[in-house]
Amino acid sequence: MNLQKKHKPQGLKANRKIAKAGGKVAKTARDDLEQKLGETIISKGNRLNYKYLEDNKKLPQ
Repeated sequence: MNLQKKHKPQGLKANRKIAKAGGKVAKTARDDLEQKLGETIISKGNRLNYKYLEDNKKLPQ
C-alpha cells in the first residue's frame, strides 16, 4: 500500500516524514535483495540516461 494514501499527510513537514519513511522501505528492500544475490544491483549499465536540455530550448511535444 502507498504510505501517502494510507496516512494522507498535510503540509510539507508531514510529506517529508512520509517520503523519508518510503525511502527507508526502498533501501531495506534493496539491501535485502543485494544480500540474497551476493552482488550490487546498481551499476552504470542499468542507470537512467537523462538528457538535459538547454534553458532556451523547448521540450519536444
